[in-house]
Amino acid sequence: MDGITFNAWRDSTKYIELAELVDLLRPVLPVLTWRLAIVEAWSTSEHRAADLLVDDVEMTLDQLLKVTTEVQIIDGRVIGRQAEERSDVIVIQAVDSTSWDVYATDSRVLQALRGAFPDAEKIPT
Repeated sequence: MDGITFNAWRDSTKYIELAELVDLLRPVLPVLTWRLAIVEAWSTSEHRAADLLVDDVEMTLDQLLKVTTEVQIIDGRVIGRQAEERSDVIVIQAVDSTSWDVYATDSRVLQALRGAFPDAEKIPT
């Protein structure tokens, strides 16, 4: 899998949530099963959305979007797999709440992110 990394913050004030990233990628992603592995996360509103995060449970894209909206992931990752093949298609990793590392088997995923986040850089393999 190839990967890119980019800042999780825009203008030092706007955090890019996991839900925003995944929603941005919706047009280029196949139907996937998602799994969270969150080490630390904070709710960004009074709704305490981070309390809804459950590790190692398979979920749909809509479920993933619901539980990661209004959540700042400090450290952790989410893996998207093709259900029938059980192979990883995308891995999105929060790095100390400062950057996102995204690995994908489909180059269209990385191209979409590069278009949205011009600071994206290739992760050396």
